[in-house]
Amino acid sequence: MHLPSSSQTSASEFSPANTANTANTANTANPLTPLIPPRPSLDPFRYPSNLFLVRLAALALLPLLVACDHDAPRASSSMPAHDSTATHVLVRLSDGMGGVTAPQKVAKVVKTDAEWQAQLPPETYRITRSKGTERPFCGTLLDNKKSGAYHCVCCDLPLFSSDAKFNSGTGWPSFFQPIAPENVAALEDRSHGMVRVEILCARCDAHLGHVFPDGPPPTRERHCLNSESLTFKPRR
Repeated sequence: MHLPSSSQTSASEFSPANTANTANTANTANPLTPLIPPRPSLDPFRYPSNLFLVRLAALALLPLLVACDHDAPRASSSMPAHDSTATHVLVRLSDGMGGVTAPQKVAKVVKTDAEWQAQLPPETYRITRSKGTERPFCGTLLDNKKSGAYHCVCCDLPLFSSDAKFNSGTGWPSFFQPIAPENVAALEDRSHGMVRVEILCARCDAHLGHVFPDGPPPTRERHCLNSESLTFKPRR
């Protein structure tokens, strides 16, 4: 019998045809061997082409980020920013006929939590002093269509007029502007993972609700309020 030399053996063992046969034999012997080639690395620092794709995706998202910032809720420029250190505020008081007076400087209404709890019902206290929210479509003033003014339940400051009330379909009383911009203060609210504009009574800091930039003309604002934060006084 003629035996091949060592050089012939090496050449035949590592020929392309023999290598393919060996791979097929291995796959047949072990059917669980994966036939899918390994996934290439996505490390952008090892593969410049991946880094280019990352940069391209960032550029594509840039207009969306700008649009989100543009649509983020902002307080009306006419409403004063909330100042927790102020002892006096400039507001318009009720004229007794459903309207308001000229601006007057008055002392802020400041009480302890115990005093507010003694004055207010539990649900009203929860909403106005602890920044709570009533359930939608349950407020007593949601469907009120009478002519008059809506006052702060805590300090009786006039806040909104029935002339600015509209049906927003949200389940809360909604107004497109305050009865006087001085009477409602604005405060950025970042609770619950959102960025909103909270609105408060300028005289006693009672929580009223939030304002959003999706209301009707002429202001395009929607002041979304809790009925528990308000009392209604019919126009005389």
